[in-house]
Amino acid sequence: MNLKDKVAVVVGGSQGLGRALAEGMIKEGAHVIIASKNRELLEETALEIGADAHVVDVRSEQDIRAVADFAIQEFGKIDIWVNSAGQFKKFPMVDLLDMDRAHEMFDVNFFGSVLGSRTALLNMKE
Repeated sequence: MNLKDKVAVVVGGSQGLGRALAEGMIKEGAHVIIASKNRELLEETALEIGADAHVVDVRSEQDIRAVADFAIQEFGKIDIWVNSAGQFKKFPMVDLLDMDRAHEMFDVNFFGSVLGSRTALLNMKE
């Protein structure tokens, strides 16, 4: 696959599947911006794989817009957007279900992807 000079944003790119995708795109010649909430891990990963880093909370539309704006300002476009941020919270028993943790997981996993997709499409539709 030829990704030379393509611009990719990988939200959740500091570890796991997101990191692997970011590394693969970099090896194929893409400019990659990884975004994550954990600044320390994000910056360490960006340095290791050769990506740009942007701190983002996927539950914040303002943060998601900021990473898109950064990509446009730095590279003039966004070609690829990956929503890879996610959480999994283990609940030992249904009666111990912490609803605050459940809402946080849903906000990250569902609304984080919705906000990311919406922002990417608005910037990529041209």
